[in-house]
Amino acid sequence: MRPIRIVVPQAAGSSTDIVARIFAEQVGAKLKQQIVVEPRPGAGGSIGAALVAKSPPDGYTLLMANSGPLAINIGLYPELPYDPVRDFAPVSLTAIGPYVLLAHPSLPAMSVKQLVSLAKNRPGELTFASGGNGTGTHLSGELLKQTTGAKMVHVPYKGTGPGLIDLMAGQVSVMFAGVPPALPHVTSKRARPLAVTGNKRSGVMSDVPTMMEAGVPGYEVHLWLGLAAPSGTPAVIINRINLQLREVWQSPQVRGRMDGLGLDAVTNSPAEFSKYIQSEIQRWRTVIANAGVRLQ
Repeated sequence: MRPIRIVVPQAAGSSTDIVARIFAEQVGAKLKQQIVVEPRPGAGGSIGAALVAKSPPDGYTLLMANSGPLAINIGLYPELPYDPVRDFAPVSLTAIGPYVLLAHPSLPAMSVKQLVSLAKNRPGELTFASGGNGTGTHLSGELLKQTTGAKMVHVPYKGTGPGLIDLMAGQVSVMFAGVPPALPHVTSKRARPLAVTGNKRSGVMSDVPTMMEAGVPGYEVHLWLGLAAPSGTPAVIINRINLQLREVWQSPQVRGRMDGLGLDAVTNSPAEFSKYIQSEIQRWRTVIANAGVRLQ
């Protein structure tokens, strides 16, 4: 029996990679089969996603991806080497959590309302960093601008890490980041959390309000991860993987590890995940079109 390969279209050490390794360890043990995690980052996740889309639909190659390659990229790139709806068989959501809006401690804004007021009164002076053009951290900032009328200049970085370094150095004003990489800097008070983007507070930042609690009605963005196989993979294989994932994901060990990352361990049916992906595609297409973002 050959190993199952799970391709991660983000860098090693990312939230997606960590969740994929939890899956490989826990589900691999349950199936009594080796599962190998293979990071294939690049082009906003498109390189790894395209690799899986073109793989044989036999259940031995899977994709663990976030919203970028499965929902955002189709609205960003005029020529994408795969179609997130046509070329994949969704298996299940695996994790969901918020981004956190961080400010440099010197910024005279102790809340989201104060940040928006400052950005309106000083248009073009405030900057917001992201992990790159078209990433969830970038589009979270664009959505805040569209929702509130705040005027801020986008500064893209090659990953969340470099952006956080410049935020703490005071080179940029604010940044949306995933909770796992942001948490150490919040704990050390080198970055000030203003709000989280989910519909509930984060368990590891319980004193930080949601964006809606902070005065931005309807603002809700989730960092989500999900598992998919190449289109044409037999339903019996998809359903078997889904069942094993559901059983393992209910364990206190997995839930505890996810909690420590600021993520919720979640599952749903292949049909439910398919509908979720399509709704996210439409949502981000609107944000992208309104922001005028286009990548080559």
